[in-house]
Amino acid sequence: VRFTLANSIGGLDDANAKQLLESMRFDPDPNVRAAALKAMGERGRQEAFLPLLEEARTATGTRLVVLTEVFEAAKVEGAAQVFIRKYEEAHPADRRIWIRSLAKIGGAEAMAFLLQQFLGDEQMVGDGARPATTRSFIPLQLLNIRGQEQMVLDAYDTLPKDAWSMRARLLWVVSGIATDRQDPELREAAWDRIRTVATDLSELPQLRWQALSSLTKDLRVEDAMKLKGTLRSESDGMRALINGFLHTHF
Repeated sequence: VRFTLANSIGGLDDANAKQLLESMRFDPDPNVRAAALKAMGERGRQEAFLPLLEEARTATGTRLVVLTEVFEAAKVEGAAQVFIRKYEEAHPADRRIWIRSLAKIGGAEAMAFLLQQFLGDEQMVGDGARPATTRSFIPLQLLNIRGQEQMVLDAYDTLPKDAWSMRARLLWVVSGIATDRQDPELREAAWDRIRTVATDLSELPQLRWQALSSLTKDLRVEDAMKLKGTLRSESDGMRALINGFLHTHF
C-alpha cells in the first residue's frame, strides 16, 4: 500500500504530498524508499538519489533490478558511473548484468562506454554455460538506449572496411535505428548507410546481403534501379541473389 501511495503522489504539486514523500524516504521497506526517492528525483531533487547511488555499489539480485528501474525512470545523474565501476570490478563471467543495467539507464555516458568496450579488444562477458563477448552481446543492448543513436552511427563510420565482423554487428543496430526510431533525419541517415553497403560491389557479399535484407523495409524505385545497374559487374553468385531479391521484393 505504501509503495502504491509513493508512486501515486509523485506527480502531485502539493505541499502535503512533498512532506509525505520526505517522510517516506526513511520507510523500512526499501522499495517504498526507492519509489519516494524516484518521485523526488522527478521533481528535480537529484540529491535525493545519493543514498540509492551508494546502495547500488553493493546491491544484487532483485534490489539491483529495482534500483536500475528507478535510475532509468528518473534519469539519475551519476548512475552510469556507478554501473561502469561495477562492470570494471566484476569478473568477466558476471559482466552481462552491468551491460544490461547501463543500457537500461541510458544516456551519453553509458552509450560512450558500451561503444568503447565494443570497439576495443574483444572480452568475455559470460561464462561457459552462457558464452558471450563484448562484440556479440553489447550490440544486442544498444537499441535500448534512446536519444544517443548518432553515437552508434558515428562509431559505425569509424570502422575500417575490412572490420567486417564488427561492421556486421553494428549494421544490425543501424538497421534497428532505421526501422524503430521516429526522427525522420535520423532514420534517413541510418538508411543511407544501409543503402551504401547494399550497392557497393567492393563490400563482402555476406554484408551486402545483410544490408539488402534490411532494405526490404524501405525499398525504393531508385534502389531497384541502382541494383539493376550493378548486375553486369556482379559475380555470378551475387547476380543471382540480387535478381532473386528484386523479383521477390520489387
